[in-house]
Amino acid sequence: LIQAIEMIDQTLASPYMIVIDACLGCAEHVGYVTVSNRPLEPGKGVHKDLPSLGHLSITGIVDQYGSENYHTIQNTHLNEVVKLADFIAGGITDLISYHRF
Repeated sequence: LIQAIEMIDQTLASPYMIVIDACLGCAEHVGYVTVSNRPLEPGKGVHKDLPSLGHLSITGIVDQYGSENYHTIQNTHLNEVVKLADFIAGGITDLISYHRF
């Protein structure tokens, strides 16, 4: 992740970064997508020390958080991740098609 950020910073003058990630949330929100105008804090739920990044962040809530977040994220059904990734990608595709950037 750090190498990718460095490459982007070296390649583009002032990039606007939209960052997308899967995350854990409360049981009622599994399957939801969140959009925020704040940077994403990757790995926070599993106590990883990674830099915050992005200007806009999109997260797909793929499973319920709890006391064993690392274990939960490792055992989350891939189907849930793919379903939310397809939904997010479809939304971005529709936005681009509609606005013809």
